[in-house]
Amino acid sequence: MTTAIATLRDAYRILGVGPRDDAATVRRAWLRLVRAYHPDMVRGDTGAANQRLAEINAAYDLVEANTQASGAEQASAAEAARQAEQARKAEAARWARAQAARRAEDARRAQEARRQEEAELARLRTKRAKDAARADLAYASRSARRATWSESDKVAARAAQIAFIAARRAYSDEQRLVRDTSVIA
Repeated sequence: MTTAIATLRDAYRILGVGPRDDAATVRRAWLRLVRAYHPDMVRGDTGAANQRLAEINAAYDLVEANTQASGAEQASAAEAARQAEQARKAEAARWARAQAARRAEDARRAQEARRQEEAELARLRTKRAKDAARADLAYASRSARRATWSESDKVAARAAQIAFIAARRAYSDEQRLVRDTSVIA
């Protein structure tokens, strides 16, 4: 004789447990009731004991089936949550790699721009030094010509000396700039 239990709520009431109780608690309650209402343990009306035991077993089967389904749903939800977390972490890692690549590219571009600026500055310094050396040489040459046109040999010697010093200074400035420029590049 099997007893149909109408609702899950009735099954929990028969077992004396709640929907939030774990499987071990439900099993202990079922075992306690089976021991209490088993026909071999009951003196007297075994038919009523059999009916009560059938109710207890049906209630336990219903609660256990619900717990297993709930456990499967929880496992499925846990797996979905784990996969979502993995996807989130993978996306965060992709984003971090992309950010790092952008920062590296920005740093490379900035370094290239600095290198080009330094090369341009070195080129301008060299040009300025060459222009200054040419101007000094032209001045010394003009001074020397003026001195050769003058009557005084002393003035001519001094003009030649100034021209030589200016040319030497221009040459050494140019060499120093070329050396400094090659160190920068």
